[in-house]
Amino acid sequence: MKEIGKAFVGAFWSLLAPVIILGSIYAGICTPTESAIMGVFYALFVGLFVYKTITLDLLISALSDTVVSSAVVMLVVAMAGLFSWAASTLGVIDAAAKLVSSLTTNKIVFLMLINMVMLIAGMFLDAISITYVFMPIILPVILKLGIDPLFFGVVLVVSLAIGQITPPVAVNLYVTSNIIKSNINNEMIRFVIPMVLVSIVALVVITLIPQLSLWLPVSAGLYKPIF
Repeated sequence: MKEIGKAFVGAFWSLLAPVIILGSIYAGICTPTESAIMGVFYALFVGLFVYKTITLDLLISALSDTVVSSAVVMLVVAMAGLFSWAASTLGVIDAAAKLVSSLTTNKIVFLMLINMVMLIAGMFLDAISITYVFMPIILPVILKLGIDPLFFGVVLVVSLAIGQITPPVAVNLYVTSNIIKSNINNEMIRFVIPMVLVSIVALVVITLIPQLSLWLPVSAGLYKPIF
């Protein structure tokens, strides 16, 4: 018990990090983005003043890596935003929305088609870029078909998350491999595939049963379904 107590005291500041980050999100105090900022400053405070393991060289290196990683994503986001603006101005989005809505009027079939498109797109692009490119086209169609936007948002986020761990690009796998100082190889992909398959099954269940996404906010009186 003494060893456990000593280990707990030593790890207290580290254990407090997920409590602050996740607790602020689940309590509705912060958005995930704001919570992430809190987490960064908390880690900086603990590393500098509690554990004293962060040196100036390490801090500069971390900031440099952050700038490089963020710049790559932001360039893609900037181009995707430009694409969305140009497509909207030229009327391409309206034409594409009409084309998509003409394919089927069945909600389930449409959602399954969107899931398939999102999964494929997620293999090659990050989630933010996909949202910028596809949402202006998809949103008018889901409203026309009478699909609740909150429910669709849950389906979209899950499908995008699956795409981010699906090879060949798999943005999240590259982030993970960078953290553990490893390369994406066949062994890593072999372990990922079963998780992807199970996640796809979960996505199908979520798509077929909208109540799974809407039950909690509706029961709590926080949301009233639009359709």
